[in-house]
Amino acid sequence: MSTIITVKRESSGFGKYVGLILVCVSDSMGAVVGRSVGKIRIPGNISPRTLEGFTAFFAVTMFSVWLGKGEVVTMDVLGVAVVSGIEAGTEGIDNIILPILGGIIWL
Repeated sequence: MSTIITVKRESSGFGKYVGLILVCVSDSMGAVVGRSVGKIRIPGNISPRTLEGFTAFFAVTMFSVWLGKGEVVTMDVLGVAVVSGIEAGTEGIDNIILPILGGIIWL
């Protein structure tokens, strides 16, 4: 007689709120930091994004993932990197793209 053991990971519900977190928390912090202390412009970018704002967005998003899920795995780091890169490279449409992209990655 063989026994199959399965482990089901409980969903943290983070995916339901990721769009709100990305736009309301991460994007806002990136804008505040970028405008207040940002000095290093991201090269080749037509928008006025700064490295300091990008770093703040990345850090706040990573912290939010850790708080929401209770853990951060490699795919989360890659997801945060992709979302941060998209945010840094867009101007004006990032508040539409970020929730959609976040939902695709974390749902």
